[in-house]
Amino acid sequence: MTDSSRCQQCGENTFSGDGAESCTLCTYGEISAPGSTSEDDCEYDTEQPLFALRDSEGINIEGEQLGLLLYREGTVCDDYFTTTAANAICRHMVHSRSKMD
Repeated sequence: MTDSSRCQQCGENTFSGDGAESCTLCTYGEISAPGSTSEDDCEYDTEQPLFALRDSEGINIEGEQLGLLLYREGTVCDDYFTTTAANAICRHMVHSRSKMD
């Protein structure tokens, strides 16, 4: 934020432009450093995998267990989601295939 009377730096994963009165969150799944001043500063975290399987408590699943499929930390909607798509993602995650119930 740049209001000189109450100037404060925006926190992590937010940004503000010149003259902004508040900080704006980066788009879901994107991150930025504290003090970012533009939406262009928000980028996808390349350290995080594109896809992940998590249990009901948010813990990564390994092996052949059922779990919630996430893409960039957001849930994958099952609308129009096919077995072919599931198998492709499983191969990307180094699993042999999906098991869709």
